[in-house]
Amino acid sequence: MIQELFRRDEPGGVLGSGVSSPLMYRKVFAPLLAILGFMMSISVVPAPAHHAPSGFDATETITLRGVITEIRWANPHTWFYLDATDRGGKAVAWRVQGEGPVWLARHGTALGFLKVGDRVTIKSYDARDT
Repeated sequence: MIQELFRRDEPGGVLGSGVSSPLMYRKVFAPLLAILGFMMSISVVPAPAHHAPSGFDATETITLRGVITEIRWANPHTWFYLDATDRGGKAVAWRVQGEGPVWLARHGTALGFLKVGDRVTIKSYDARDT
C-alpha cells in the first residue's frame, strides 16, 4: 500500500519537485481534503450541549435582592455570590452564574462594574433539582 501511494508515475513525482501522480491525489489528498473540509464545517457550529438551558427551570423567573459577597471573573463563566433574604426574612446565600468575561466585555460590562458590598437585584432562572 505504501509503495502504491508513493510510487513515481512521472518524472519528479511524489518525492521530487514535479507534479504528483493522479493515484497519489486520489488515495491521499482527496480524502485529506474531505476530512479537512468536514473538520472546518464542524468547528464553527455552536456547542449547544454546553450552552443548553436544560440545567435551569425556565418556566419561572426568580428575583433576588441582596448584597454581593464575592465575584469570580473567570472563564468559562463568571460567578456572583450574594446574600439575599427570603420571604420570611431569613438570610440565604446564592451563587449566580453569569456569561463569560469576553462576552460581558463585548457587551459593555467590565471587571469592576460590581464590587463586594454592592446591593443588587438579579432576575434569573433557578437551577433544576437533580
